[in-house]
Amino acid sequence: MTHRARRHRLRFAATAALVLAAGAVAVPATAAGFPIEEPFGSTTPNDPAWVPFGEATLTGEGDGWLRLTDVDQTNGGFGGYVLDSPFPTDLGVVVEFEYATWGGQELGGNRGDGLSFFLLDGSFPAAVGGDGGSLGYTFLQGGYAGVGFDEFGNFSAGVGGPGPQPGFVSVRGSYAAATPWGYLTGVPGPGDTVETVPPGGGDPSREFVRTVRVVVTPAPNTDLLSVWSDTGPGTALEPLISEFDIGGAAGQPALPATFKLGFGASTGGATNYHEIRNLRVVVPTVLTVEKTTSTPVVESGGQVSYQLEVTNEYVNDVVGARVVDAVPAGLTDVTWTCAATGGAACGTASGSGNAIDTTVDLPRLTGSTPTASAVLTVTGTAPFVDDQTVLTNTAEVVAPPDREDLTENTSSVDVTVLPAADLAVAKELTSPSPLVLGDLVEYVVDVTNEGPGDARGVVVADALPAAIDPASVVAEGCTLEGTTLVCPVGPLAAGAGASFTITGTVGPDPAACSAGDVVQRARVTSTSGDPDPSNDVAEVTAPCVVPVALSVTKTGPAQVTGGAELRWEVVVTNDGPAAAPGTVVQDAVPDAVTGVSWTCSVSDGSACDAPSGTGNDVSTTATVPAGGTATVVVTGTAPPEGGTVTNTATVEPCAACVDGGDGPREATATTTVTAAPVPGPGPGPGPEPQQPDTSGPGLATTGVDVVAASAAALVAVALGAGLALHGSRARRRT
Repeated sequence: MTHRARRHRLRFAATAALVLAAGAVAVPATAAGFPIEEPFGSTTPNDPAWVPFGEATLTGEGDGWLRLTDVDQTNGGFGGYVLDSPFPTDLGVVVEFEYATWGGQELGGNRGDGLSFFLLDGSFPAAVGGDGGSLGYTFLQGGYAGVGFDEFGNFSAGVGGPGPQPGFVSVRGSYAAATPWGYLTGVPGPGDTVETVPPGGGDPSREFVRTVRVVVTPAPNTDLLSVWSDTGPGTALEPLISEFDIGGAAGQPALPATFKLGFGASTGGATNYHEIRNLRVVVPTVLTVEKTTSTPVVESGGQVSYQLEVTNEYVNDVVGARVVDAVPAGLTDVTWTCAATGGAACGTASGSGNAIDTTVDLPRLTGSTPTASAVLTVTGTAPFVDDQTVLTNTAEVVAPPDREDLTENTSSVDVTVLPAADLAVAKELTSPSPLVLGDLVEYVVDVTNEGPGDARGVVVADALPAAIDPASVVAEGCTLEGTTLVCPVGPLAAGAGASFTITGTVGPDPAACSAGDVVQRARVTSTSGDPDPSNDVAEVTAPCVVPVALSVTKTGPAQVTGGAELRWEVVVTNDGPAAAPGTVVQDAVPDAVTGVSWTCSVSDGSACDAPSGTGNDVSTTATVPAGGTATVVVTGTAPPEGGTVTNTATVEPCAACVDGGDGPREATATTTVTAAPVPGPGPGPGPEPQQPDTSGPGLATTGVDVVAASAAALVAVALGAGLALHGSRARRRT
């Protein structure tokens, strides 16, 4: 029964990717004459190796089609078009085409019958299969695999099939299989139809051509077949059959050495126009490069960074793809690195210069998105420009000679370079010089933008010297960070300026003031590029003085005996308003004094530079606190021969100290030293007896008396001699 034909609209673009690679790398594409491009837009094909069968003809309609069947059954109801040019089965290829089915007659509610894309053993002559449900593939001698887009449903019927399945995409196997051309698998077409119908249904039409992708992926001793299809223009490809093992299916023979490819279509009681156009056959290489930047807007002189990610989005390996990047000439100090992931490899790990030309190896796509990539990171320095400038950088990935890239393989990114801004800073001491410890100090800092561009993120940083008390510093709009005064300016237009007044107190550390000239440094920075950094720093140098009032006193004994200890006390007093750092105390002890030693102490407990020492040249340094003292105690042994010892001590303020006192700078102590006593001789024999003197008044001494007196005298002499010897020994013991 014949039914009135309904017009259906369907767009079906089929990309048949036949990637049959026994090894990791395919043979060069030139071995098979790729790429093959056949739009079928004229009355003759580009390649004369095409062989037509049955009703197949080129319509030549300007945007013409390869029409495999028409709706007139008088011509036999089948047609085919075979490229009689074999290619190795271990070579990956991509076959892309669009097709439309429309304008036929229904039978039992379906038009028919359908069309097929097939692979033919390359050793067989070009041919097609039967009509009706064969779709031009079944009964094809030498056929290895055919993908049928089955409108009527009979491609699934018979020869091991499950029965009629209208609207299915089905696969049949080899002529040499255990069941020749046996049914292998099938799924409903997207939207449950394979006709080019409009969304939601209706009459089929060329307007709604579909896109299909068939991928045959090599695997050890087999091939995996995947099929995708969309539902019309502007729709996404949907996976229909995923990695079906056509080589390992029951009864399938081994792969032949070569393949030929072809299209077939057939009609029966139901009819349709079956048309093909825009055929493209290439080695399946889809390399992509995506160039991005993390610095889309950069200041003059700033760092520019690009990232180039190169991937292989097709199902065959690519070895030696070139990555070419002509970095804009305005960028300087250009360097790059290459890092690979997921099995990819970089030909060179790094390089420099604006002309980048390196290679990468990329493994085949194993899923829906690439997992392997090579990423080049490129850095350089932006130029200093007077006007806003856009630098466009385009990178390209170029397929190696044995591959053909099917897609756009360039990527560009823009970087905007902002005009340079020459900032200048000046600093002035507006308070008196020299600085005086304890007094106020005032500076004025001026910053200007000398252009040509506006400056952004301007900040003045003023490093406070140790001689200025950070806690005392005041500057409107500024904050203290440690010992640095940070003054944000923000944006500063070309020709504009800003000013800061900084006040503070000199101190509190007198040593910092007296250490030398006080240098205060201001620096201006910004996030903008500055073409002249030499005027970004300003310094002011000023001497610093410490007000002190020093005096010295010296005390010691007025008189000592030779050989006794001498002790002097030297006291330095500071009546000034500030501590007196680096105060030098000296005492030149006369050489006649021996065994000299000394100690130094300060009233506030601080340490003298030399807290003690020995020798006649006494010298030490101390910081004498305001209202405090430094005391040096000197001891020694007085000369035994006696005499006069005159000893003078001096005090000298530091070089940066201003002594405002009227106290003496030196003090003298004089000591009289008496000679040590010399010991007398020891006891000897008694005197000779003498005649008593009787001439004086009184009674004369008698003889008895004389004898008695003499005896008494002898006893007394004897006792006295004994006493004198004891004392002498006792003195020697002591």
